[in-house]
Amino acid sequence: MPPKRPTQQLTHFLALPLHTPTSLPPLHTTLRTLPPSLPTHLHPALRPPTTLHFTLCVLDLRDPVRLSTALSILRTLDLPLLWAIAQGPAAAGSRLQKDVRVTLKGLKATRNPESTSVLYAPPVDETKALQRFGELVRSHFACLIGPPPSPASSPPAPPAAAGPATQEMVMPPLPRPLPGLLFHATVFNTVYIPGKSRRDRQRVEIDARALIEAFGEMVWMENIRVEELVLCRMGAKEVDGVERYATEGTGDNAQILEIAAHKAFAKDALKDIYKLAEAVNAEGGRAEKEVQAIEQTRSQLQWMRPP
Repeated sequence: MPPKRPTQQLTHFLALPLHTPTSLPPLHTTLRTLPPSLPTHLHPALRPPTTLHFTLCVLDLRDPVRLSTALSILRTLDLPLLWAIAQGPAAAGSRLQKDVRVTLKGLKATRNPESTSVLYAPPVDETKALQRFGELVRSHFACLIGPPPSPASSPPAPPAAAGPATQEMVMPPLPRPLPGLLFHATVFNTVYIPGKSRRDRQRVEIDARALIEAFGEMVWMENIRVEELVLCRMGAKEVDGVERYATEGTGDNAQILEIAAHKAFAKDALKDIYKLAEAVNAEGGRAEKEVQAIEQTRSQLQWMRPP
């Protein structure tokens, strides 16, 4: 009889935090407009600005080897390159954006607005670059998404920290189709109402149609730079009066995106990298050209990194 497949217990999630020193002031101001529109007993469902984030995937990392693998993947991702590829070819006379920047506008429900328990602020993503970036990043963690393998199976090996680039570094082969990725910043969730839990089938639901209409044009934050990619533990906790998620590790996005501040000659090198990414998306044979672009880009990033 084959060994029983372990059940899944989600312990971590991969996220792009939206709370930064720049975003917190406007978020504190705009989110204060929600409580007056809700009955008092629903106020605990409102999420504080320090918890806002985009979830890219949820993971079962109880096994230390799986956790180590996730952290290794996180630390070896070339986030600026993935962002350049996600943007596609730049229009004539323009250039690719260096930073991942987010604007949150409007209010939506995860389910039927007439009977929902979760409301979120969607990003403005007209070019779908943010969507593609999230999917590219998430694809690298595909080997860890879903229930853990049976005890007889070998865990995935952590990726090497260096070496020549391969196609799998851009878009690794997926062991299984991944579900659709919905970018959403949760601002209201009735699971946080005292006495309720995620397993409670009688979770409080509300008719949110009036709220969605009232806040349809609300800009919660505008053109805020995403500073890092993080692996968080499930369950926000209050520390020193501030509710936030504990992190296991972060990607070096902020450090790499600020390379130009550390090296005077980095600006020209970055221009070459952007041109490479534009050429990758504009021409045929995309996968092979992405690999060539990565090989050249990684070598440049190595000498551009601050000591």
